[in-house]
Amino acid sequence: MGWFLFLVLSFLLSHFPSQTSSLMPFCNHDDASALLSFKSSFTLNSSSDSSGWCESPYPKTESWENGTNCCLWEGVSCDTKSGHVIGIDLSCSCLQGEFHPNTTLFKLIHLKKLNLAFNDFSNSPMPNGFGDHVALTHLNLSHSAFSGVIPSKISLLSKLVSLDLSFLGMRIEAATLENVIVNATDIREVTLDFLNMSTIEPSSLSLLVNFSSSLVSLSLGDTGLQGKLANNILCLPNLQKLDLSVNLDLEGELPEFNRSTPLRYLDLSYTGFSGKLPNTINHLESLNFLGLESCDFEGPIPVFLFNLTQLKFLDLGGNNFSGHIVQYFGNITQVYHLNLGWNNFSGKLPKCLGTFPYLSVLDLRRNNLSGMIPKTYLEIEALETMNFNGNQLEGPLPRSVVKCKQLRVLDLGENNIHDKFPTFLESLQQLQVLVLRANRFNGTINCMKLTKDFPMLRVFDISNNNFSGNLPTACLEDFKGMMVNVDNSMQYMTGENYSSRYYDSVVVTMKGNIYELQRILTTFTTIDLSNNRFGGVIPAIIGDLKSLKGLNLSHNRITGVIPKNFGGLDNLEWLDLSSNMLMGEIPKTLTNLHFLSVLNLSQNQLVGMIPTGKQFDTFQNDSYEGNQGLCGLPLSKSCHNDEKLPTESATFQHDEEFRFGWKPVAIGYACGGVFGILLGYIVFFYRKPEWSISFVECILNQRVRKKSNRSNANTRRYNQRR
Repeated sequence: MGWFLFLVLSFLLSHFPSQTSSLMPFCNHDDASALLSFKSSFTLNSSSDSSGWCESPYPKTESWENGTNCCLWEGVSCDTKSGHVIGIDLSCSCLQGEFHPNTTLFKLIHLKKLNLAFNDFSNSPMPNGFGDHVALTHLNLSHSAFSGVIPSKISLLSKLVSLDLSFLGMRIEAATLENVIVNATDIREVTLDFLNMSTIEPSSLSLLVNFSSSLVSLSLGDTGLQGKLANNILCLPNLQKLDLSVNLDLEGELPEFNRSTPLRYLDLSYTGFSGKLPNTINHLESLNFLGLESCDFEGPIPVFLFNLTQLKFLDLGGNNFSGHIVQYFGNITQVYHLNLGWNNFSGKLPKCLGTFPYLSVLDLRRNNLSGMIPKTYLEIEALETMNFNGNQLEGPLPRSVVKCKQLRVLDLGENNIHDKFPTFLESLQQLQVLVLRANRFNGTINCMKLTKDFPMLRVFDISNNNFSGNLPTACLEDFKGMMVNVDNSMQYMTGENYSSRYYDSVVVTMKGNIYELQRILTTFTTIDLSNNRFGGVIPAIIGDLKSLKGLNLSHNRITGVIPKNFGGLDNLEWLDLSSNMLMGEIPKTLTNLHFLSVLNLSQNQLVGMIPTGKQFDTFQNDSYEGNQGLCGLPLSKSCHNDEKLPTESATFQHDEEFRFGWKPVAIGYACGGVFGILLGYIVFFYRKPEWSISFVECILNQRVRKKSNRSNANTRRYNQRR
């Protein structure tokens, strides 16, 4: 009996919904039919561009099956009483295809929340039908590949609390935006990044002050806004996030803030905002993100800024701030991103910056900072980027225990640092960019080989210093990150803890010119050892660095030949070996470099014919000038046949032409042997060396005269044939 009850209970549990699901109402039949019809109008593609923005795209509609309760389908929510569908979340659901203007989705008249973000609707025009869902409180169509103009009927959604139309690239008319502001008086979140708002006057946004007191978040980044914006928008009573970044022609000034302003996130980067930072900025006690990069702010940083102890992201780079970086910075210990680069700061580096435990990015480049780098800077365990390029820093690098094991970028270029090569950096196994260019480093480079040296390094620039000795073969052998072929993906280098808006940058000499790369492709690999005093030969190990895009060894004292295995550097785009003492011929294997666009071998001691074909047919004279032994195109000096070593067959044919083949040679050897034996017999038995010597000299003189006459005759014949 007990077994029978157990089997009955097992059957009931396996064939009937759980207690939780039994409370779920059964889906309205018409709503289920509308959803299934909507599903059938799209294909699934997890590799579409829109899905690429998702961390883990997943086709939610695969769970939608006829005959099942649609209230249990993934991405669908229903009213607990009526069973009508009131919410759809199909974000990152891999949908792809045309979005029909009469889609059955618009039959779901009870819909309150709709999220179709990160799907690919194949640049379909956005239908007016979205404006018919008058009950909608949340609408998210971002990154969904709609096109055209935002329909004006969107403004009829008076119950909207959240509207996200970002990253559509569509245009929104001023009247539509104004009606949204006026009608949706309870709206809390507006996200319109990357819409085209170039025809909208800042006065339209001023309506927010009167009609949107409930607004919590306003994001209008990269929308083409222009004109002068009234600063009272920054003082909306409930506004916590304001993003107006990347609107280059949008002007404005910061207002005087009061203590009731709840701003937590303020981003005005890459706008025309100007003036000085108000002292009342310290009233923004909840502020944790302040982005003012590449604006026109000026003057010293008010010390009151450093009362904002909740700050985690501070970017003041690319302005005209001046003065010293004061010790008050020590108050904002929670900061993980600090960018003060491209300003006019002066004085010494404050030691307090080395005490920030969460600091990932420290960017102080292009200022007038001086003195030595405090040793505490290399003890920040969370640090991933340290960029001090273009200052006046001096002295040796601190020899403290290097604790910043996560460091990926170290750029100390264009300073006055006087030191040996910092071999202690070998312990930084995550280091990908090392730039020491244009300093006063000197001596030889000897990697200690205690560990694998720089296994992830992809940018190695120590140019314009005073290094000497042989090229650092021991270091190059461990550049494992350069020994793998690249996939040529268009991803930019950023750290694990960075804000998504920060990208590493670097100044490099590329194809003969100096560039600042605002972003570093993960496929970008280069070695620059130019303008030093390196000698010795080029190590063949460089030919194993398969991902190299640029190699510059110019202006050194390098001897020997160009390694033939350089022809295997399939990704190489520029090669500069100029102003050295290289000898030998240019390897023909270099013609295999299909991407090579810049080649400079000038001012060496190279000889022989310049290889031809493929990329070599595009190089001009300046690639080879200063090599007296080179010939062939594109040089005007041609390579004559008589300048080449004759082959065996050519020599034989030449001899036969002048009746001096192998037979006369054999006869000559035989006669010479008999004559030698006879001469030896005479000398040995008759002891008359004087007579013998005179006899031999007479014969030799006759042969020399005949040989000279024959050579002159041959020369005349060759000239006549030409």
